[in-house]
Amino acid sequence: MSEFVKLTGAYGSGAFYINVQRVESFYDRKDGGTYVCTTPDGDQAYEVTETPEQIMALIDGPADRDALVETLRVCREQFAFYVEQHKAKGTLDGDEKAQTNVLFVNMIDGALALVESSK
Repeated sequence: MSEFVKLTGAYGSGAFYINVQRVESFYDRKDGGTYVCTTPDGDQAYEVTETPEQIMALIDGPADRDALVETLRVCREQFAFYVEQHKAKGTLDGDEKAQTNVLFVNMIDGALALVESSK
């Protein structure tokens, strides 16, 4: 994962990137959004539109990787099941639908291989 996350500055100041290694803390602003502090005492803080939960999701992105991989595996199993079901029909329409599902199985296999190679 990149050490930088993209946040949106409050009051229309636009997007910027912050190094997550420098973030000491963050907390809700009373008027919405979040203060992101880069010093222990909170003297250096950025006001952003994202909520603390959104910021954590950006920082913890790889923690969700296992859940995404599992979702891909479940989808792959379902598409593989569809391949067999459509082939079993023994019709031209069934064969065409099976081929479409084979493409999805192959696409997911490629994505899973990419994930495995990037560990």
